[in-house]
Amino acid sequence: MKDCYLTIIIPTLESAGHLPAALIDIDRGLAGSDFNYEILVADAGSGDQSREVTEKLRPFIKNLRLISSPKEQKGKSRAVERARESAKGGFILLLGPEMNIPIENFFKMIPYLSGKKTARSDVVLGSRNIEPDKRKSKPRRILRKIKNWFIKMASSVDSSDISCYFKCLSKEAASRIFPLLGSRGDEFHFEALILAKKMNYRIKEVAVLESRADRREPRLARLLWSLLKIRLNLKKRRL
Repeated sequence: MKDCYLTIIIPTLESAGHLPAALIDIDRGLAGSDFNYEILVADAGSGDQSREVTEKLRPFIKNLRLISSPKEQKGKSRAVERARESAKGGFILLLGPEMNIPIENFFKMIPYLSGKKTARSDVVLGSRNIEPDKRKSKPRRILRKIKNWFIKMASSVDSSDISCYFKCLSKEAASRIFPLLGSRGDEFHFEALILAKKMNYRIKEVAVLESRADRREPRLARLLWSLLKIRLNLKKRRL
């Protein structure tokens, strides 16, 4: 593909039930865009029909490709790295297969990716906490703020919503960060953000609005445990 602007990577593991709607939503949401893009489904060794579903949709979804990991290389971080190696876009957007953050939110990121050089960022994060979602009750919004305070302290990353599965990296940043990822599950995208900070990449947050609650969002205790393991593993590897 000539002059591909954006590569969308969707790491999958047993995600056949979510993929059709997610891929159709992405294709529709970007149909009127003035840039070229591709969609890579990075399968991490699914035992369901994730790969078959992706292949069946290829004739109907623009620039859709399946990147499968060998059985001996299980884990979403390895799947993401294999997809990154095949990526043609100048920017890489990580999305979850449930697509609770609509793809249209990406347009808010563009000014910080391709704007004036002095205002550009290497990593742009979606945050559900910058603009309060009035559809949620006030106690629930307060609980999310408390949760994110604990997460910020544990990760040492100044992000208001580290668990939001909507992150965009420049190709140069992704090429340095993704090969170092060691997490096997969804926590790999927390690890990517911690590494981005350690490498002094410029990080920017933009407000995004979710279309529905993220059922995969981990509980606080599990998330803090994941962050602790990531920090200990990076320290052990001297990263």
